[in-house]
Amino acid sequence: METNVMKLAWSIAKKGQKRFGGKVSEYFAQALKMAHKELKNRKAAISVLDEYLEGAEQNGATVKRFNNDYADVKLGDLHITIKMTIEYNGSVNETWVYFTTVRTDGTNKSKSLVRVIK
Repeated sequence: METNVMKLAWSIAKKGQKRFGGKVSEYFAQALKMAHKELKNRKAAISVLDEYLEGAEQNGATVKRFNNDYADVKLGDLHITIKMTIEYNGSVNETWVYFTTVRTDGTNKSKSLVRVIK
């Protein structure tokens, strides 16, 4: 499901108004910039997951995509669930994309940084 940039911007502006006071419209210009960047980075992060899953399929894995953030990968006896998370690091102005993988038997849970988007 794709998020509308304007809806996201108004949501961000409302949070700013609630936290700092004033009028929502005073926050909208900056919120629109933030929303655009967030959606752009999210699209880039989804393409990272797409590349990873495409590589898994080329190596013979069966991939089942649940949404843009979750996928199941089966290769022989190995069955893992992948969850993508995105974190923004404002101090260096980078977005970090992580994959958390969990085997279906609950073992070997790991979180690894897979890409930095600047």
